[in-house]
Amino acid sequence: MKILCFGEPVLRLSPRPPLMLHQADELMMAFVGSEVVVAKSLALQGDDVAMASVLSSNILGDRSIMEMRKFGVDVSRMRRVDARMAGYYIERGGTMRPDRILYDRDGSAMQSALREEFDWDSLLNGVWCFYFSGVVASITPETGRIVEDALIASKGRGIRTFCDLNYRRGMITPAAARNLWDRLLPYIDVVCGSLEDYSSIWEAESFDGSDRQRESAAVSLMDRYNLFCVAMNRHIVNPGAMLQVAGLMANPETIHRSLSHEVAPTEISGCGDAFSSSIVHGLIHNWEPQHILDYAVTHSAYKATVEGELSYATELTIEQAYARATGSTIIR
Repeated sequence: MKILCFGEPVLRLSPRPPLMLHQADELMMAFVGSEVVVAKSLALQGDDVAMASVLSSNILGDRSIMEMRKFGVDVSRMRRVDARMAGYYIERGGTMRPDRILYDRDGSAMQSALREEFDWDSLLNGVWCFYFSGVVASITPETGRIVEDALIASKGRGIRTFCDLNYRRGMITPAAARNLWDRLLPYIDVVCGSLEDYSSIWEAESFDGSDRQRESAAVSLMDRYNLFCVAMNRHIVNPGAMLQVAGLMANPETIHRSLSHEVAPTEISGCGDAFSSSIVHGLIHNWEPQHILDYAVTHSAYKATVEGELSYATELTIEQAYARATGSTIIR
């Protein structure tokens, strides 16, 4: 059951915490991107994963390819072009100081991509499900249309489609995002995201972050676009700087709710990708819905204790973490 992830590999540059960008003399380098992190995470959980993208042909692109291969991701669908690699700078915050992110995508390989350059007949050959996030769909209007082409082609072939809303205010306005998702969601089976994503895109009123509002948002999405499943994660930092992680998963029959995990966070970046990867993993293996949700929320909480955007967690690692957190046996 091959999973095809479509997205943009990016170079992450960051000072060693707690240094700020204007203090640092050195920056740490990592090769990430939301969909790339999901692809690596799925491979670590034992799935057959391929990555489709357009990537710089320079040495940074070479290194990105090497990093994906290291985790067992199939990179045969990666097209190399003479363009720069996208990147971003991240300065980790703490308590009173929020994280700071500066994007650097101008002139990147994916920003210059055109619809006619993607042969979805070939790219989807042998694929069982297709995954992307709102990040790649929001790079340019053209990448949104590229994703739309991929979803239409997937639907025509009976390929299951998964997405993470992954809203980035610095990349797309709420109005443009609503227009984009109104075109894409009719072709999608499973949506992952957060209430913050939903509220930002659809500008929901009276946002209070409550579980009731989260459930209402999930049901609204599911009913409006005839979705098979909606999974929402929740991350709240309490006054003691502890992170509370929980989630819900709604399908047409019922709403499942997870236990809440409380962890001392090392880095919250990537927690949503960990959650989404495990929702995909559980669904393609036909696990019970409550099991899938508990597994995904545990993975998200575990990721918060790991520096960087990837959890490095296998399926067994996640199940053992759940057992330790709940005092129970391994959940599967």
